[in-house]
Amino acid sequence: MGNIAAARVAQAMQGVQTRLAEIENQTGISFSSHMMRSQLLRSVKGRAADGVAENEYERDTMTPEFVSGPDHEAALPVGTGGFARLPASSYDGLFAESADRYGLNAALIKAVCFAESGFRPGAVSGAGAMGLMQLMPYTAEALGVDDPFDPAQNVDGGARLLAQLLDRFNGDSLLAAAAYNCGAGGVSSRGITDLSDAEQRGWLPAETRGYLTRIEEYLGAAQALYVLNSPYAA
Repeated sequence: MGNIAAARVAQAMQGVQTRLAEIENQTGISFSSHMMRSQLLRSVKGRAADGVAENEYERDTMTPEFVSGPDHEAALPVGTGGFARLPASSYDGLFAESADRYGLNAALIKAVCFAESGFRPGAVSGAGAMGLMQLMPYTAEALGVDDPFDPAQNVDGGARLLAQLLDRFNGDSLLAAAAYNCGAGGVSSRGITDLSDAEQRGWLPAETRGYLTRIEEYLGAAQALYVLNSPYAA
């Protein structure tokens, strides 16, 4: 891992410590003598040091909470500009370039990015995921992303990951998007093959079900039907 990425991981760990301390002060809950804090910090530090996971696409299933980064702010409202119901973004050019580079639909990349970070390039989640597309340290390293907080590198890495997941799931955008959130193993291990089936969607973690719903809402009904059934630009 590069020095910049290592520094950002250290920043994320400090953010986790600060946020847990705030929660303890607000609630009076000590998290069982700080066991939760220790386990979370070891998880972020250990994965960043090892750069490996049982599945290189595996992601923590914690609900993202943006605990640090200069772009931390309230969630952006869903507007009518840009793609479908998504607001216009200064990163639209990057979404289009990455879509062309990897043969994806730019609207799908943008919807995933908005669901992940609200277009905040400096976002860091409580689990240590970084940047616009919320790449975990070991995932960023596997994708060759030296600086996860550089918008161009981060969007390129996230789009490449989406393309790889689409290949793994035979071009099924819903399965790929679910895997982006909870890991390819998190989808496959549950025997999920068709997320248009309400029963199978119910097998996903609650966070991932909500994540898919947000993506569908961001795209809008007509756009979602086209994008999610035709993920590739061609």
